[in-house]
Amino acid sequence: MGRFEGANKISGETMYEYIVDRKGKPTHNCHAGCVISCSQVYNDKDGNFVTAGFEYETIWGFGAVCMVDDLDIIAQADRICDDIGIDTIETAVAISTAMEGGIIPFGDGQGMLGLLREIGKGSYLGRIIGNGAAFTGKASVLIG
Repeated sequence: MGRFEGANKISGETMYEYIVDRKGKPTHNCHAGCVISCSQVYNDKDGNFVTAGFEYETIWGFGAVCMVDDLDIIAQADRICDDIGIDTIETAVAISTAMEGGIIPFGDGQGMLGLLREIGKGSYLGRIIGNGAAFTGKASVLIG
């Protein structure tokens, strides 16, 4: 679709500012032997922990691909994926496929979080999306 209008709102520079302002950690070792420290600790606007290891692919997938320009919602999506043990890249593409299929509109961050919670619940829709982008695309054709 071209350049995402909300790109600056979810950029690395914006994320860094949020992390510093919210007393998170812009660099963080993911484990004791890590020398790169490319992980970070992301807090919400009240300074409460949301997620760590917030990766570019997660921000790209749940952000630009799904047209969500709110880092706090994207961080919550990352946390939900971590909590239920699913890959953020495949899941973000599955969510965007559901958006393309008309399940929720592009840019609907709260709807995106709702779909992720459906995966965690194991509902019919959650199991479809939890099976990945290809399965979600096939199901969207049948549903739509």
